[in-house]
Amino acid sequence: MPEAIEADLQSLEAATAFNIFEAVGLVGQEIRHSHFLAFLFDPQGAHGLGIAATNALLGALFGDDARVESPEGVEVLREVDDIDLRLVDWNQMNAFVVENKIWHVETEGQLEKYEEIAQEKYPDDRGFRREFTLLSPSGERATRPGWASRSYDVVRDALEQLLSGGNTSPDVSLAIEHYRGLLSRYVLAETSISTTCARVWMARGETLRGELDDCESELVQRYPGAARLLSAHEVSRKAVACSAGCAPSSYAARAMDREPICSTS
Repeated sequence: MPEAIEADLQSLEAATAFNIFEAVGLVGQEIRHSHFLAFLFDPQGAHGLGIAATNALLGALFGDDARVESPEGVEVLREVDDIDLRLVDWNQMNAFVVENKIWHVETEGQLEKYEEIAQEKYPDDRGFRREFTLLSPSGERATRPGWASRSYDVVRDALEQLLSGGNTSPDVSLAIEHYRGLLSRYVLAETSISTTCARVWMARGETLRGELDDCESELVQRYPGAARLLSAHEVSRKAVACSAGCAPSSYAARAMDREPICSTS
């Protein structure tokens, strides 16, 4: 089996492991992603990482110059005035605003409204500096000038940086690892389950269909979790195509009438 395909199968197999955020249904809930980021943003949070977590995320989302010097005077706000996430450093007079988009699009006038709110609450005449970032899975470009655009891969990398520091407690490390895993599985396009499945199907084609239907095949025996994901991906893809009015192939018809993959028990 080609090395690249082997790596993809290993990735898919790993993606079937238990993930606490997936178990509680956080995958597509934008507000829950923002809650977890707010938890890490707070330098006085129960994670015990202090300003290290705050500055890792600030640097990822706003640039290397964005940082706090002390946990004192730092305020983290969630869903106040409809703004997803906000960090205010009252000591250094900095206001950082994040608009978080998980599979939603920016609406007309939304970013301009948030600028106006920030200007009112943190005005120039009080010495405030305001910064804005639009965070999305793919780094969607903001429609307003003055907004940085960041993809969730910078969040994943910042969390990796935190873990590599070796200062996190076992519980917090586990939570961060699970959240990074969730991002890789569902949010980041290049590593998502859907993209990986599509890549394997494109590479293997008809050969893969035969392997998935054979409970004794090497693929099913070595990577049972990956096999289920690959089968389910094809069933879903065919179902979507057929809902658009196509005539399903005999394979698709069989696939939609049976379990995602033959039993390996």
